[in-house]
Amino acid sequence: MNDAKLPDWVVEPLRLGLAFGAFRQWALTQFPNQPASGKAMHLIAEAVELWEAPGSVEEMADIAGILSHLAPSLGELAEAMELKLMVNRRRTWLPPDPNGVIRHAPAVQP
Repeated sequence: MNDAKLPDWVVEPLRLGLAFGAFRQWALTQFPNQPASGKAMHLIAEAVELWEAPGSVEEMADIAGILSHLAPSLGELAEAMELKLMVNRRRTWLPPDPNGVIRHAPAVQP
């Protein structure tokens, strides 16, 4: 896909978007009647598998694929991610907890 010698920072997100789209189309065809609750439960199971093997790109791919199937549309997921990024950029982030989890500081109420 990189015949034009575009930089990886351009090519990689495009490739990921195409992969999300391909997985979503496959899943919508393969599992047309799976309820959102079933997809969410599957997502939790895959998250546990990733927790057990935190460096596993295969488990990350499972999670990304399920998210692509769970989202109302990839456009809505992208928009929600863009909005959430704007929120996260404004937050103050705390140091990692003993488990390595990084959370944002509680919002200050005026």
